[in-house]
Amino acid sequence: VRHGVIEGKPVVMMRSGVGKVNAAIATMALIQEFYCGTIVMAGVAGSLDPAIGIGDVVVAKRVVQHDYGAIIDTRVVPFHPGVLPLPGNEGKIGYDLDQKLSDKVKRALKGFDLPPLSRELTGGEYRLPKSHVGTIVTGDQFVNCPRTRERLAFRYGALAVEMEGGAVAQVCERFKSPFLIVRGVSDLAGTQSHYHFPAFAHDVSVAVATVVARLIAVM
Repeated sequence: VRHGVIEGKPVVMMRSGVGKVNAAIATMALIQEFYCGTIVMAGVAGSLDPAIGIGDVVVAKRVVQHDYGAIIDTRVVPFHPGVLPLPGNEGKIGYDLDQKLSDKVKRALKGFDLPPLSRELTGGEYRLPKSHVGTIVTGDQFVNCPRTRERLAFRYGALAVEMEGGAVAQVCERFKSPFLIVRGVSDLAGTQSHYHFPAFAHDVSVAVATVVARLIAVM
């Protein structure tokens, strides 16, 4: 745990570890032990949208846990986490970004340029990454499968997939704390994602940190 100041705002930084349980533990500690008013989860993710490339940054307007629900005819039928996943309990799923915070995010990112990607990262071609706002899905699996990528994109209209954000949102909802999920795209959630992730995660994190600092300044 580290204490500091970012853009004039006091912050507490914690490394949660991988997966929903680790993320939930870290979020509870930040809320109960350090009295953090807003929780920001920052990290990397796999792209689910062909228009979103490695190096782009996605801010979650909505977070859904894609692996919580009932398995019916070999298919996962999603339910809202904490709801007993039985027929009759279907309803709204996912966690939405606080509207006031959403408005601040949109204003902060409008016209905001991310740092250019290195030529080593892009294979020699110049590319300026972009920021996006949309749905992110969370599950306790690293997606290394084109069919799963297509299913998640179609089912949830999601832009990216990762392993912690939905748990952070679930804890924050319970404790009535605003949350913000910011993810840089490190891989394309396909057959090569296990190669892309370690190759690009560090460089992509620079763009994520830039966006986080920009958003903290307006919170």
